[in-house]
Amino acid sequence: AGAAALRAKLEDHALPVMQSWYARLRRETSTNDACVVAAHMAFLFSEVTPETLDARALFTLLSCRAFINVHHDYDVEPLMPLPGHPPPKPRKRDWRERPPLGFAPMDVFDLWQRHLHKTLLWLEAQPEQASEMMEAVVRLLSGGESEKKKMATRQWHSMVGCDCEGRYVPDTAAAAADAKNGGGSAPSESWTVVAEREAAAAAKHGYEAWLRVRISPSTETEINVQLGELTLKRHHMRMLEREVAAHHDFTAVFGGASASSHHQCAEVRRSENRLWVRLLGTRHDVQIWAPDTRPPKALRAAMLSSAPWVSSIIEPLQASVPLLSNDLALIDVKDGHALLSMLDKELGTLKELVLTRTPPAVHVFNVVEHGRRFLRVLEYTSDCALCLGELKHGPMAVNLYPQPHWQSGDAAIPAAPKATLLISRSLTKDDPAQTFIPHRFVRGLLPEALLVDYIFWQRPDSSLYGQRKHPDDGTAGAGSEATALPPPPAAKASSE
Repeated sequence: AGAAALRAKLEDHALPVMQSWYARLRRETSTNDACVVAAHMAFLFSEVTPETLDARALFTLLSCRAFINVHHDYDVEPLMPLPGHPPPKPRKRDWRERPPLGFAPMDVFDLWQRHLHKTLLWLEAQPEQASEMMEAVVRLLSGGESEKKKMATRQWHSMVGCDCEGRYVPDTAAAAADAKNGGGSAPSESWTVVAEREAAAAAKHGYEAWLRVRISPSTETEINVQLGELTLKRHHMRMLEREVAAHHDFTAVFGGASASSHHQCAEVRRSENRLWVRLLGTRHDVQIWAPDTRPPKALRAAMLSSAPWVSSIIEPLQASVPLLSNDLALIDVKDGHALLSMLDKELGTLKELVLTRTPPAVHVFNVVEHGRRFLRVLEYTSDCALCLGELKHGPMAVNLYPQPHWQSGDAAIPAAPKATLLISRSLTKDDPAQTFIPHRFVRGLLPEALLVDYIFWQRPDSSLYGQRKHPDDGTAGAGSEATALPPPPAAKASSE
């Protein structure tokens, strides 16, 4: 009797209070606190039995699980670096540290699994209430709770076929599949039969077409009760990988605190070398490119002897910069400047040299791949006073020729292939998409003072859009002042 009274007190008094907190936190987008409340609401029904399981308990368990899966990182897997990047420093854990949800991750996983069988049996026995529950879960996770227009409840049912039990889809998806199959009065085929037939038809066009059919979602909308996942418009909502959020290009856009924050995303497209995801609620896309091991294409070049003044500038530097003794190719030469290139065969790195005639100076750039484009990164300058960029690495030394001055950097730094992040944004439907250009690709091309106060985005016409950094965290604020700059020197693009 005492346990029953306590159970009634929790469900009739404590649960409504937590539900009000839960709704307010979701409206305020305080997702971390909302996940904590969701976990406590789910644990209110930790001890329900098949006899006491009702619609309220089941909806709480199902919706809380889906919400937590989308917005919470359980942090139980090791942090792996992106290919080509150094391993991250392991986070020190204190045994006195409380779990973020208030419950250990294994206890949360145990809660979902203990009630999974009961959940599937109840949904199968109560199809009408199951359909209303699925619609409510979709409204909750898609942000459509506040819509005043009441839409008709679709009929939801579990997909038929191997490994499909508990994967619920609405009747609109089933009707679309029937229409795709030709309709008619014949009984609907199982999802497995349809999927196998579509895969067999795609196989005639090659492996890529077959694989695309096999891994594509079967329907626009699906609730996977077994995994607690929601798929909307063929996009599966999930947490962005921590190694991506900790990438230096990602933190340059979203701030240093983003490395430890939780970012929700939905997959847009996946291919052999690229994963394209969309960050929910930010209007930003992130493309994670695999390392490109192909060498840059060699440009047509002339003999160095065709420009004597170029040799007169390089020869005095060969003693302090042995790399300049290698074979150099003359790409372009004018009266006051020249562009040269060389391939360091030992390091496997293509380098470009920018020379100015009066006053004499040499700036060495590594040519690196970024999102399947080849861009320049400043690595060395023979005269710091004549370089627009400030090198933050490498040694500094005094060069006495032709007069004392500082030289900085290391021309022999290699550029190994590594995974890259391509971040783009579309702020309004009228503005074209803009691509984030990290500072390392414009250092030496733009004054360092601009790099201190601005981050840069590139428009489709190759012009740069400078957005002033937020004074607190160095990221771009919503109302930051912006400056348009002319297109930088054209970057050489490789094939995708």
